[in-house]
Amino acid sequence: MNRSELLELIFTDVQARDGGQDIDSFHDDASRVRYMKSEIRRMYFNKGEKLFRFTLWMRIHENTKRMSPLWLFGTFMYKREIKRSGVHLSCPVGTHFHVVHESDSYLNAASIGNHFTVYQGVTLGVDGKGGKPVIGDHVTVYTNAVICGDIHIGDHCVIGANAFVNRDMPAHSMAIASTIIKQPRKSSE
Repeated sequence: MNRSELLELIFTDVQARDGGQDIDSFHDDASRVRYMKSEIRRMYFNKGEKLFRFTLWMRIHENTKRMSPLWLFGTFMYKREIKRSGVHLSCPVGTHFHVVHESDSYLNAASIGNHFTVYQGVTLGVDGKGGKPVIGDHVTVYTNAVICGDIHIGDHCVIGANAFVNRDMPAHSMAIASTIIKQPRKSSE
């Protein structure tokens, strides 16, 4: 992946957080690149965006030539940001990746699609058989959800807070946590 492609990939993560101008609206490449660099710089140095630093270094680590100076520095910074953010990622991720809150999240999937949004305390992982989930595009996973097993989460799915998903989810579906309320026994008087 060349530097301009990497820059555009990182810029998609900026857009996932706060929108921003569409880069296709620029007529010349120089102004487009200048705008993307300024937005990435703005997001990186914004004190409230600690998790953007995690995604930035993750992108550099994943998409640069191994053992190059940029890869080595990106790998060092990525490992440092994992400790700071508490997000552990071990799978390929599509564009527009957005981690909303910093907290312990473990994202160990076969793959994660584009426009993926994840909140704190989420676990994507293997089941007892070693299968990993495949996450589609435009998926949002809310707080403390668990997705495990060799399953497929379809496009445009929402997984609610505290949900446990271990079966395939078709596109445009929602998983919510089931709440069980124990009813008191009636006394026999």
